[in-house]
Amino acid sequence: MAALFIWATLITSALIAGRPNHYRTLASTFFILALLAYLHIMNHLSLLDWLLWLFTILPSCY
Repeated sequence: MAALFIWATLITSALIAGRPNHYRTLASTFFILALLAYLHIMNHLSLLDWLLWLFTILPSCY
């Protein structure tokens, strides 16, 4: 069930980020967070990797 919600977030945020609008940065941030969450639930990302990804990728979204 969590994977379904994450996939819905990935698809929706990708569609919003792909269009020129005011929510493009926010949608890109949600896309990255949803991708990290999906990798985490699939056991491809440990808890320590979250900090690395958040501090390297999210500041570039702003």
